[in-house]
Amino acid sequence: MIYRSNLKYQLVEDFSIQVPIYLGKTISCNYIQLRGEEGWWMESQRRVLYIEAGYTWDGPSGPVVDVDWLMTPSLVHDALYDLIREGKLGLSWKEQVDNIFCDLAYQRAPVNDEGEVEIWAESLIEGMRLGLRYLADIAASPKGRRPITEVK
Repeated sequence: MIYRSNLKYQLVEDFSIQVPIYLGKTISCNYIQLRGEEGWWMESQRRVLYIEAGYTWDGPSGPVVDVDWLMTPSLVHDALYDLIREGKLGLSWKEQVDNIFCDLAYQRAPVNDEGEVEIWAESLIEGMRLGLRYLADIAASPKGRRPITEVK
């Protein structure tokens, strides 16, 4: 048996979301497709990240508790990092991918009675932004691939 460890969640149904990455072409790797067709008539399908059912990811990384409002941002972030690790999306996109994570987190964060993001959630997101900026370089590189274990 051969398996990868450190993955906690598995997508049960296909998922798609628009992301601000436009390449003019479609790129893909296992379970993941980032569409970027050319032509004005395809505007609704531009910049769409598709993740197929069965994809696995580890949820929010670091000292962050896995809470519902961070699951979508972590799914999108991990899928885009997989495209970077596999050489399908250039490492130059890492900062944009990290920003997508933080933007999605802000969109889903708990809000107070005034409609503002809870201060603890904002502090958590900004802490993650710093961690992504300074500590996540290896996670986006091919060295960041999950180890494969073989059991005989």
